[in-house]
Amino acid sequence: MPQRAILNLSLQDSKTVTTLHDILLKERTALEKRDAEALESLLGEKQTYIDQLNANAQRRSELLTELGFEHNRKGMSQYIATLPIEDQEELSTRWQELESTLEKCKELNLVNAKVLQHTRAAVDRLLTIYRGSAVKSVSLYGEDGAATRGNEHRSITKA
Repeated sequence: MPQRAILNLSLQDSKTVTTLHDILLKERTALEKRDAEALESLLGEKQTYIDQLNANAQRRSELLTELGFEHNRKGMSQYIATLPIEDQEELSTRWQELESTLEKCKELNLVNAKVLQHTRAAVDRLLTIYRGSAVKSVSLYGEDGAATRGNEHRSITKA
């Protein structure tokens, strides 16, 4: 029965999204600590849960279409309205929790992306300095302690 399947998918997704949220929090900590091993592991876990969410969303879309509803937020709301009142309440609650937690995941993922972007920029600046080809905006100090511009090509061994 498609009604029960949609509810079961939503229950699964609620658990999956909660786990994904936890992974994103761990990812944030790993990014702050610059723990590459943890990040690699978390990335694999995160992808597994995202794949599960995508598969469930695809299946839910198929079921909604099968029942004559659009496979979007409006279609889901219309579908929920057709259910018996106790099922409406249960699915509506699950659906709202799912949407809320997904929004939190989206925000966490954006923050993590910004942290990663800042870290990458810092590493790129360090590599540029290390290679002796610093950009103009980077001030370095010479042997005499005077500031020099980054466009003066020097070896890292000359300080």
